[in-house]
This record gives sequence, structure tokens and C-alpha cells, in this order.
Amino acid sequence: MTISLRMLPIVLLMGCPSPERLIKSKDCDYQNPHALSLTFTDNEGNPYEPISVYAFASNGQSGEGEITTEGNWLVGDGAYGNIEVIVQHESGQEILQYNVLFDACNLPVQQVHEVELDVSPCPEEIYSGYTFTIQDNNGANVVADEVFYSHDGWDWIEYNCENNSCHQVQIHPVGETLYVRVARDGEAIEAQFLVMYDECGAIGEAHTLDFTGERECPGNDDILGLNRRYGCGDINLAAVNSDGTDMLTLEFETILNELELGNTLSFSATSNELELTYERGLYLDEVFCGDVMMNERYVTQSLVATAGIVHLTLNTINEALEGKVTVVLEDVVLEDSLEGCSTLIEELIWDDTLVGWFHG
Repeated sequence: MTISLRMLPIVLLMGCPSPERLIKSKDCDYQNPHALSLTFTDNEGNPYEPISVYAFASNGQSGEGEITTEGNWLVGDGAYGNIEVIVQHESGQEILQYNVLFDACNLPVQQVHEVELDVSPCPEEIYSGYTFTIQDNNGANVVADEVFYSHDGWDWIEYNCENNSCHQVQIHPVGETLYVRVARDGEAIEAQFLVMYDECGAIGEAHTLDFTGERECPGNDDILGLNRRYGCGDINLAAVNSDGTDMLTLEFETILNELELGNTLSFSATSNELELTYERGLYLDEVFCGDVMMNERYVTQSLVATAGIVHLTLNTINEALEGKVTVVLEDVVLEDSLEGCSTLIEELIWDDTLVGWFHG
């Protein structure tokens, strides 16, 4: 008995784009990145505008909602997964939960919801938010140069300080912790507050933020305090104090393999061949010669070189183009034109400092 096998043709599909990709490339609308469009009413069904709308998404995206001219609140920009929306109003706050929906293009479908808020009265003096009074070291009320606050410690929102309004600041918290940064005359304060809630919302508190008034312009003690000195790259150098609130950085255009071993080059501190900057603030040493950021840098004052000499000497160099240099600052003047601040560095040395290596 002979068995005959029927041969079926085999078709290989190679390199064909998926229907989803075809849709994305031709027919998808990328103009609407917000996952939610919310409108609000009071207990009587009348249109109501809350104090703030803040969203936390499960993918880490968070931020304040954007209100349109039509009175809609747009939230969930770049969000996917679950969204927790915190609505702050005069009577307290309400927490709303939503799931992000997607279309065939894998883009968020904007959901439109009308939300009735329970705006039954709560004692305004208790739920009016956190109030911060800014004072100097003598206990006198002063005006801050700038104020930032955050509900998660990463996304910072600038408080409106127009018309010298930042002598007393009122902020409505929406999370478990309220973070506040205040700057004045180059000095920065950062504080955290654990927020307590009841059925009406966040229970308000009053606090005083006191400046020392001793950091108007970097002095000799501040320069001597730049005791952490290191380098990296081709060629970058830093001198930082112990808590990262003062930092001097020097970046050269000249690269290591252009230098002659043992030879010293001298530059004007204002030369286009280098950039010399003195900064004041918080967490200034984050990321410089590294790639791990634990906190966001916050600069309150920046001074640039207006005079002086910079000497650069190449001590050693290897086949990997890593080397050690000695750099001397001589009679360098740093100025902040906005604050009228001027600082003299008679001498500062990076001695036999390793450079040429790159992080990551």
C-alpha cells in the first residue's frame, strides 16, 4: 500500500508591521495626553471650582491638574495604571480612584467625569492649610526670595511670590508629607511636615521658618569649608562643603591628551577655555561625577569668575587617558551681579586629582 502525503505550501511572513503599528503610524491621535477630564459640582449640583486637584499615578507620574478656560480639570498626563486624584476644597479634601483606559493605538482614552463634592462646611480656621511665617535670626518677619513646595519630595511647585507676598505662605497639603523649600539671600531652608487628616481633610498648622542671615555672600570660612575636592571627565573638578550647600566647579575645554606631561598652562579665570562657578543651595553635589540622584539639586545663588588666574598641570596619564592633575586658583574674584555679591579666593588647590574617568 502506498501512502501519498499532500505537501502544503509554507508561507513565511517576515518584517511585516503589526496592525497596531500601522494604526499608530497613520490614524492615531497624539494630541490628548491627559487620562482624565473632570468637572465638579457642589452638593446642590452647581458648578464648583476646587482649590487644587492633584494626581498620583501607579507608574510614578504625579502633578497638579490643569484647568481649562471651560472649567475642566485635566489630570493624568503620561499616566497609566491606576490614578489617585486628590481634590482640595474649602471643606476639606476628597480622594477619587480611576483606572486609565487605552484605545487600539495604546494611547490613553480621555475619560470625562462630573464629580459631586461634599462641600458641607468645616471650620475654616482648622482646615485652612499650612501657614509658614518667614523670619530672620532676630525674629523679625522678612520676605523670602522664592518658595517651592512638594507633595512627594520630587516634583516641586513654585509658590507665587509676586508683590513681596512671600513673608507668610499658605499651602494646602494633599499627601502624607509636605515638603517646603525657602530661599533668601543665598541661604536655603528645607523642611518636611507629617500631615494629619480627619474627615474634613488636612488639619492646618502654623510654623516659623528662620534664616540665620549669615550667608549673604560667601566668605573666607566658606571657601575653607570646600574640603571635599575631586574630579572626573575631561576635565571637570569640584570643591564641595560637607553638607553640599556650597560648591565650586571648574570645567575645562582643554582635554587631557592635549596637555604636555609636567607642563603648566595658565588661563584667565574669565577665559572661554574654562567655566568657573560657585553655587549655593541644597544637594549641589548630586550627580556631579556620578549618575545616582537621591535628591534634586536646588540652586539659590550662583557666582561666576570675573578676575583671576587658573594654573593647570598634568602630573600623570595612562593608556586609558585617565590622569592626575594639579590645579591652582590664584586671586580669583567671583561675583553675583544680581545680588551685588563679590568674593575673593586668594588660593585654592586641587592637588594631584584623578580625572579622565567617566561614571556609569
